[in-house]
Amino acid sequence: DMMERLLSNPEIREKLGLSEEQVAEIRKELQEIKEKMIDLQAEMQKIGLRQAEAMTSKEIDEKKLMKMVEEAGELRTKMAKLQIRKMILFRKHVDPEKMEQVRGQMKERMKERFKDRMGDRGGDNGGRRPEGMGRDREGGDDQRRQRMEEMRRRRAAEAERDED
Repeated sequence: DMMERLLSNPEIREKLGLSEEQVAEIRKELQEIKEKMIDLQAEMQKIGLRQAEAMTSKEIDEKKLMKMVEEAGELRTKMAKLQIRKMILFRKHVDPEKMEQVRGQMKERMKERFKDRMGDRGGDNGGRRPEGMGRDREGGDDQRRQRMEEMRRRRAAEAERDED
């Protein structure tokens, strides 16, 4: 979970201005939210099983099925509310400006990591595959079409020979 990773990183906690007490409070609330989410997910699975069973029975009880659909909808709503509670929880404790700064720094780090990973895959072509490799816009599609056309010609020639 993203919030857990942020809270686990001492450097980020410091940049966000979170005290140990705040971190402990956030973690406690996150744990409660996780537990409720697990319960709701389990309940969703149970409803799914009951719906599948009801759909495969000889006599379909439409009223019963519609009630299950309503129950599933209520559970989805509760799950969505829990997700929003997580976001609100974080916003209560973190200054939005500080969060934007951290987001910007994280974005830059991700770009650097991506560059590092892609750097040894293609030199001057910006990390793209070498020309003719895969389905890129720089020759791959044309070469693929040429190979397909060549295969068609061979098959046609073989078919003609078989007919003779």
